[in-house]
Amino acid sequence: MAVQDEPPVEDQQGYRLEAEQPSPPPVAHPARATLTSDTVGDDVICLQCGYSIRGLPHEGRCPECGTPIKRSLQGNLLRYSSPAYLATLNRGVFLILAAIAAKVICVVGGIILIGLLTGRGLTDLARVSELLLWTASTGLSVLSLIGWWLFSAPDPAFVGAGGGTTARKVVRTTVAAAAVLTAMVTVVEMLATSIATSVDSAAKILLGVVLTVKFFAAMLYLRWLAHRFSNVVFDARARLLMWLCPLLVTVGTLFCFVGPIIALVLYWNLLNWVRIEINRIRQVAVAS
Repeated sequence: MAVQDEPPVEDQQGYRLEAEQPSPPPVAHPARATLTSDTVGDDVICLQCGYSIRGLPHEGRCPECGTPIKRSLQGNLLRYSSPAYLATLNRGVFLILAAIAAKVICVVGGIILIGLLTGRGLTDLARVSELLLWTASTGLSVLSLIGWWLFSAPDPAFVGAGGGTTARKVVRTTVAAAAVLTAMVTVVEMLATSIATSVDSAAKILLGVVLTVKFFAAMLYLRWLAHRFSNVVFDARARLLMWLCPLLVTVGTLFCFVGPIIALVLYWNLLNWVRIEINRIRQVAVAS
């Protein structure tokens, strides 16, 4: 006896409904293993090439670029950087802070000394003091540039691309340009010619532009470091001072130069915060 086919199923409007076909089983990725405690269980990507390393063993390497999986799991936090690199950052920010403090003391003390000598009629000594003040100020500016060069050194352990890497390169470029312009101003001011005076004025204007660019690039670089510190508060402070300090320097100059002094104090405190954070990371690394 032949088995009759079941009649087609129709909906309420009389249309025939096709029988649902079972969906094909999912195809497992050949490079992905079953998630265990020894494999990457989160949606993590390789810091070098961006390849998804989910499901790969911790002890393995990225199948695209060969970067160790553990390096991507650690991330780009500064506590995973080498002690030598952290020491370079610490040395650089220390030189910057020392140059700022010494320059403030030098300028304030020099202005007071020159004023006293001029008031007593010792004009020759006043001119010598002015020359010494200018020499010391120039030397401290160079010391600050050296500090920024060290502080913006590339991290050998950093992998991947980020916005801070561009800011860091801009800082180093402007530091090199500022060093050249400072040397040019120093040489030109020793010449007493009209051409030298014109060149000196142009070099000073260009130096001011370069230092302005360096300031904004440095603040962006500090914000990038804040993420490597994993410090949200520091990032917010750097973002605020990036626009507050120029405002205090420009508008605040009209109020008996109080604005620039406040800006300098805030800027110094921010950099000192970086120094303290770097030393804390170094101490934790030594203790572990």
